[in-house]
Amino acid sequence: MREDIKMAEWRADPAEAAASRGALPNEPFPCPYCGQMLAPSCRVCVACKQAIDPAIIRRAGPAVISVRPAQPLPPPVRFPWRLFLLTFVIAWTVSAAAVAAVGLARAQVLLAILEFVSAAWVFYDAHGKRVPKPFRWGVATLLLWIFMFPWYLARRAVPEAPCPFVEAPSTKRSKVLLLVLWMALLVILALRGGPPR
Repeated sequence: MREDIKMAEWRADPAEAAASRGALPNEPFPCPYCGQMLAPSCRVCVACKQAIDPAIIRRAGPAVISVRPAQPLPPPVRFPWRLFLLTFVIAWTVSAAAVAAVGLARAQVLLAILEFVSAAWVFYDAHGKRVPKPFRWGVATLLLWIFMFPWYLARRAVPEAPCPFVEAPSTKRSKVLLLVLWMALLVILALRGGPPR
């Protein structure tokens, strides 16, 4: 009776039967030490270099694949109107105070320096926070400071949320718009005769 049971087990699970009698199985099996799948003729694990002991070989069960539930993406960062209005009021107040303190020409220079510095900060901060398209954020802040600087401040508060307006893949329309903005900046600088002295 016991012989019949052993024979039935051997037919049902040849790898375990082979392991129980000290022989290597005739089908692929996992390394008992590291789990690497090995060929039936393998005597030393190719991954951990351990000698294979047939007595401790177990038959490989079905592969268990752990699937994490898909997490919903956060909503895109919308234009922050309140922050924009606050930035606008602060920028207007600082500009008026600078004009009253040092004159129009020097105030324009100070504001241009502030714009360049804030655009450089946006670029490096976006790069450090792994916000997509840091170069676009920096250039957009340089060209349209009053709109893009508050938008970036809202964007950096939620680095995992997308901002399709700036971070979307390049299209012909966006490239043309960027070229037009660069040309407008160059024309303005040429008409003014360069930065004020």
